[in-house]
Amino acid sequence: MASHPTTIAAPIDQVPLVVARLHSVYVEGEYMDFLLNDAHQTSGLVLLITNQMAPVLHIFGLDAPTINMPLEDLLNYVNELNAMVSTLHRNWPNYSFGDLSLDHCTTKTLLAILEVSKTCADISSLRGGATGAKVFGNLSERQMAATCKDLNIGEKDRFIDIGCGYGQLMCAVAALTQAELSTGIEYQNHIYNAGVLHLEFFQRLMKFFGKRHGKITIKYGDVTEEDNHSMVTNSTFIFANNIAFRDLNEHLKSIFQKCQESTHME
Repeated sequence: MASHPTTIAAPIDQVPLVVARLHSVYVEGEYMDFLLNDAHQTSGLVLLITNQMAPVLHIFGLDAPTINMPLEDLLNYVNELNAMVSTLHRNWPNYSFGDLSLDHCTTKTLLAILEVSKTCADISSLRGGATGAKVFGNLSERQMAATCKDLNIGEKDRFIDIGCGYGQLMCAVAALTQAELSTGIEYQNHIYNAGVLHLEFFQRLMKFFGKRHGKITIKYGDVTEEDNHSMVTNSTFIFANNIAFRDLNEHLKSIFQKCQESTHME
């Protein structure tokens, strides 16, 4: 089915919102909308097409898009690409590349999804300047994947990342392990807000790629407050960065003492 440019009515003195709907090449994938008025979403769309749909572009001889394309040209490009995706599904239903036909996430696909979701949510703005010093102990994406493997988290487990930042670790756990619940708590409001936005794009991209994941939540607050203790004590896997929380270690120890003996702490 061909996709058409979408505009949302706006007052005369405002620019109408322009949405590009990209159809998924993945077997169980769903379409995904990108707001082209947002430069970060435009960059994410171009990144997604260029890096993850390259085999389709190669088959049909279509050049990759650029972030400098006028909005109308990019909309037309997406429509043309959608027509090619429809042709691919119709004429070559068994065509596959990468983990196209898998319903679960591989590490390679997870890294690709995180790259696009971080771009769409402008996570890079949290680095450097006044905010960079407040973003503690982030694991690289590959370290996160290795952590998930090493912890041996299962589908019945409940994982929490204390001081989760924008939530990349809890997203990785949900994608790679399908844990019953992957949650995070973040006490800095601006980083929490970035995490909410990042989670929205991450979940939409997981649907675009046709991949399953466990339930994911992110909460704003201080883990040492009593109302938040149950988030920790009800978890079977707990991740807390010692560097970020060295001033709270005694508070955390008192909370951890309430956990079940089988709870894993990293």
